[in-house]
Amino acid sequence: MRSIRVGRVFGIEVRVHWTIVVIFGLFVWDFATLALPKIVPGYTTAVYWTVSALATAAFIVTLAAHEMSHSYVARRQGIAVRDVTLWMLGGVATIEGTPARPRDECAIAAAGPAVSAAIGVFGTVAGIAAAAVGVPRVAAAGILWVAMFNLLLAVFNLVPAAPLDGGRILRSWLWHRSGDRARATVTTARAGEAFAGVLLFAGAAELAIGGDAGGLWMLAVGWFLLHAARGERRAACRDSSPGYPGTLCPPRTPTSSVQ
Repeated sequence: MRSIRVGRVFGIEVRVHWTIVVIFGLFVWDFATLALPKIVPGYTTAVYWTVSALATAAFIVTLAAHEMSHSYVARRQGIAVRDVTLWMLGGVATIEGTPARPRDECAIAAAGPAVSAAIGVFGTVAGIAAAAVGVPRVAAAGILWVAMFNLLLAVFNLVPAAPLDGGRILRSWLWHRSGDRARATVTTARAGEAFAGVLLFAGAAELAIGGDAGGLWMLAVGWFLLHAARGERRAACRDSSPGYPGTLCPPRTPTSSVQ
């Protein structure tokens, strides 16, 4: 990924992909021109744009916190983390190695949604409290917007489908039950492909019926999840035992040797 280094947190390099500029601009524009004027009318255009820019920047920081939580727990488990990269569809933590035990993987995966949910709950309380003590409504709306997106991020990531965090949690449970990590990976990757298909269908339907920009977003996320899940399944099928994968992996072509 083409990205630039912006610093280090807990000794982990943080990088920003150029597409984060695209998502920053889209979020600021949507919040400043569509959402805020409807939620809290009566402010100037400059105020709407300022609050939107600050809220979007805060949301990107919370995305970094989500990914850093994965990295922090992974390092506590003795797994090296090379970097964290923020990009258009969220963030990616480059973890060099695999957890030794299912419970370790579960802890690493659960850390991200837990942090996002905590930020969402805290932000909701802070936004309501700010409005109650007389902080300008537009500022309180910005705080609540960041909180809402973190809660949505937490819920979305808990969907039990790879490569989402919920898929990692499900894989840890299946790994614990079967003792076969590759088999568990194939199962959760298949779930990821199915979920991606739902998003792609919903996004296409949204565009066909209403022409809403949300349809484009679902298509982008669905496309990314589909390719990521397929990649995980193919890698896991290569690593699975000869007696597996049954119906979840394509049949293996026997190899022949030349005498």
